[in-house]
Amino acid sequence: SAGRTAGELLRETGAKDTAVARVNGELRDLAHVLADGDVVEPVTAQDFLRFLLRWQHVAPGSQVCAA
Repeated sequence: SAGRTAGELLRETGAKDTAVARVNGELRDLAHVLADGDVVEPVTAQDFLRFLLRWQHVAPGSQVCAA
């Protein structure tokens, strides 16, 4: 998989509705160039949006209150 992008690899494996990839546990865009031994997982648009909402503290239960 070295030299190919995460998007190329995921398309070849039949992953659908992929917004970004998790490469070695970290979110990367689909243009990320892979190295030998990288572990790649698809992340759907829905999962990515959930992550963004939690990260920005917009999702219910994730709001932060200032004291």
